[in-house]
Amino acid sequence: MELHTQIPADADSVAHIVEMFDKFLKCHRINDDDRFRVSVCMSEALNNVIEHGYKGDKHKSIDLKCIITDNSINIEVLDEAEWLTDLPVSKPADDMSENGRGWQIIREWTSRIELNRKESGNQLILCLNRT
Repeated sequence: MELHTQIPADADSVAHIVEMFDKFLKCHRINDDDRFRVSVCMSEALNNVIEHGYKGDKHKSIDLKCIITDNSINIEVLDEAEWLTDLPVSKPADDMSENGRGWQIIREWTSRIELNRKESGNQLILCLNRT
């Protein structure tokens, strides 16, 4: 089962898109805890692209895909940004400001993170094991 869409790089649209994907997951009987983890990770990833990758340029777009398998939920984020050459380094919890917590949450809640740099931008894949 798969849902794919392209969204504008607008922080105001993130909540709506995350809600749409949450409804998709709910329709496929994904439990509340897994849906919450997917929503938070998806929101953090999208907001990072918009804020850091596109620097607020609302004329760009992001491709977003969610694939449900028997054992996992996979989120794929494709962007045209040049900012991400490697995943941010984890910081100790007591060394974290408001910024940087999103990546820590993503690392803790995913079983696998994959970053592929392509000519057209970045492909970020987040895999979350189903509970």
